[in-house]
Amino acid sequence: MAAVYNSKFGDTVEGARAAHFQQLVLEELRVSASYRKAYKAKVLSTTRLRGFDDASYTKLHEYLYLLKASNPDSIADLETETDEDGNVRFKYLFLSFSASIIGFRRLRHVIVVDGTHLSGKFRGCLLTAARQDANFQVFPLAYAVVDSENEASWTWFFRKIEIFLLDGKYLTIISDRYLSIYAAKKQIYPNAHHGACIVHLARNVVEKFKSKGLGKLVTDSRMKWCVGKFHQLYETIRTTNPQCGQYLEKIGLAHWSNAYFQGQRYNLMTSNACEQLNKALKKGRSSPIVELL
Repeated sequence: MAAVYNSKFGDTVEGARAAHFQQLVLEELRVSASYRKAYKAKVLSTTRLRGFDDASYTKLHEYLYLLKASNPDSIADLETETDEDGNVRFKYLFLSFSASIIGFRRLRHVIVVDGTHLSGKFRGCLLTAARQDANFQVFPLAYAVVDSENEASWTWFFRKIEIFLLDGKYLTIISDRYLSIYAAKKQIYPNAHHGACIVHLARNVVEKFKSKGLGKLVTDSRMKWCVGKFHQLYETIRTTNPQCGQYLEKIGLAHWSNAYFQGQRYNLMTSNACEQLNKALKKGRSSPIVELL
C-alpha cells in the first residue's frame, strides 16, 4: 500500500489523509483496507521519502558544519544534554544566516518574535525572529528549535540573538503577550522597548469581555498617534466597560498604544511578519529536523 501511496501522491505532506486513501484503495483496487493499514502506509511512504526522524538528529553536527562552511559568519549552535543513562540528547538548536545578519544592519531595528508548534515525531516548537524590509516584505532573522515555549527556551533564543544584536533603547521587540517572552526579554534585553501585537491584544479583549465592539475600539485607539485623539477613544472604552479600561491600564498604555509608546515601532503594529514566516514554513514543520532546517 505504501508503494501505491507513493505512486498516487508525490507530496506526502499535501497527499491524501488516511481515510481518503482508504476509500481510494477500495474504489480503484477493490481492496478493503482498515484505517490503521491506510495510516501505516502513509507513514511508511513518508519514511521512505524523508528517512527516519531519529536518524536525522545524528546528522545535525555534520549538517551545521557544512552549512557554516558554505555560509561564512552564519551562527548555528546546537545544545545537547545527557540523560540519566548517559545518552546525549538534543535540547536546543539556533540558526541565523550571515545574509540575514548583514542585511538586518541596513534595516530599522524592530524585530518581531513568535513561536509555532512542530508536528513531527518529536514535536517541539520553532521560534522565529523577523521584521519587514523597506518594501514591507518579510525579512527572516533567526530560528530556533526548542522543546516548548517556556522561559528557558525563550531566554536561550534571545541570548543567541544578542550575539549580533545588542541591547539598547534603539531596539524594539514586538510579540504577543506570552509571559515567557516577557520574562526572557527582561533578562536579556532590559533596555529595549517592548510592544504588544495589537491583533492578539484585541482578540484577548474580545475573548475576555465577550464584545467585538470593544476589540475594535482597542484597535482604533491603538492606531492613534495624537494623545488627545487616543484619549477620546480610550474614554469610550472605559465608559463602555470599566473592567476593560482597568485591564488595558494594567497592561500599560505605553506597551500597546502608539500615542504613549516610548520607542520606534514604525509601521509594525502586529506580529504578522512572523505569522507569515511560520505559514511559509508549514510544510517543513512536520519534517525530520535536517530537512526542516
